[in-house]
Amino acid sequence: MVSLGDASRSVKVCVLILASLQIGLTAGIVMGWPAFQRLLIDNNVYSNLCTEGQAPCNAQVLQMNSIYDAGIFANTGSPVLTGVILDRFGPKRTNIISSILFIAGCAVLSCALKFGMNIYAVGYGLLGFSGPGIYVSLFHLCNLVPEYQGSVLSGFSGIFTISSFVFNLFEIVLSRGLFSLSLMSLFLVFAVCLSPLLLIGWFIWPHAPIGAQTPETEPLLANVNDEYHDLSSGKHHLSTLPLVEQVRSPLFWLMTLWILAGSFPGVFFSGTVDVMFVGDQKYLSTLFNYIWALGFVCVPLLGLVIDKTGMHVALIITTTIMLSFCTLAIFATQSPILAILCFVCASVGTVFHWGCFYSYIGKTFGFVSMGKIVGINSLFVAASTLLQYPLLWLTFNKFSGNFAIPSIFVLCGASPILILPIYYTRWHYKRVFHLSRLRWKYMYYEPPVQSSHGNYPGASTVSQSPTHDPHRSQIYMPQGRTSPLLINDSDDA
Repeated sequence: MVSLGDASRSVKVCVLILASLQIGLTAGIVMGWPAFQRLLIDNNVYSNLCTEGQAPCNAQVLQMNSIYDAGIFANTGSPVLTGVILDRFGPKRTNIISSILFIAGCAVLSCALKFGMNIYAVGYGLLGFSGPGIYVSLFHLCNLVPEYQGSVLSGFSGIFTISSFVFNLFEIVLSRGLFSLSLMSLFLVFAVCLSPLLLIGWFIWPHAPIGAQTPETEPLLANVNDEYHDLSSGKHHLSTLPLVEQVRSPLFWLMTLWILAGSFPGVFFSGTVDVMFVGDQKYLSTLFNYIWALGFVCVPLLGLVIDKTGMHVALIITTTIMLSFCTLAIFATQSPILAILCFVCASVGTVFHWGCFYSYIGKTFGFVSMGKIVGINSLFVAASTLLQYPLLWLTFNKFSGNFAIPSIFVLCGASPILILPIYYTRWHYKRVFHLSRLRWKYMYYEPPVQSSHGNYPGASTVSQSPTHDPHRSQIYMPQGRTSPLLINDSDDA
């Protein structure tokens, strides 16, 4: 049987389309919570918590928010376990296990709707947990087309955001009465439609990652010579160090603070947007789902910024967009124009935020320990999502439903996102200055010249000339150096 790596171009394209379809239907489905919450309200879920004729009410929304918390906690925290499964069992088994759990989540939600069982959080948690497993198990397929590897990875990241639109499709089908389906039966139909993808994957997904490299052969990003090192710590480049040393570095903890402070605003806003805009502004919560899903169109722009201008510029742009989003969220309910601007910043900022996160890890820490570093950060992000429920409770019970006050808290909590761009930009220009000095030093270095006086004890065997020959085409290396200096100013790490 011909492996995927040796398959024809058309077969590889079909495989990538199949992978994109699976990611687009499953990976980030829990981020479509506003539409799913409306579906639950329409099906009178937890309506017994409200007085007659007053649904939806605050008590009902708070109880539903526990469902969202379960799903988003599982979605952000699952990479810790998914990474272990992927390393131990390979991408094929990881994909199959995650797909089965996703279908099981659909079945649990269907049973909850059918029999009125309070297991919505379990079903939504299974959807959240299995999505990233499906997503990361297909990452290696970018190696099918090495010349377009970056584009494929960017495309997968964008398609991840499209999956949040699935519940909007559910809403359209149910509101128009298509096929005369209920929400309970629609989950079963969705599970049945996903089954062929599971079966096809069983036969075509490879057991081992395509183009996988072991730690012994993994190329290091910048270990080219003794003087090219991490200027922030005075040690060799972080990609050459063991995991323990990487975790102890300032660049790791600043990155952790950056992803932690920047991820919670999107989690809180997407979880509360449906109760934030009520009455005449109800249409804005639906509009948010469409704008959020369209964030994938910005993925190529992010890749262009990182490749052409550097990671430090991408961090500055992303941080600016995220802080603009947090600021606009304070005034979003005051004007539809401000709300739409807030939605755009939330969509673009979230795509840029996570895209920069993965690119930063690859450029700074390399790929050998990438899964472990992502897992460690996922623990912090998952823990932060648990703050969403108490903040919503305070909004309803202490702030009289005024979302401007918790939005100010969120903005204050997101302010540490500024630290990493400042530190990294300073590090970048410090490194550029260092490399410029090295280039100048080696360009004007005169090689040893054999003395014409012969080679006898006490005789001078070399003469150093300060004069540089402008016609010299070769750059000579200092003593002890065996390879020329490799400098790539576009590579920030």
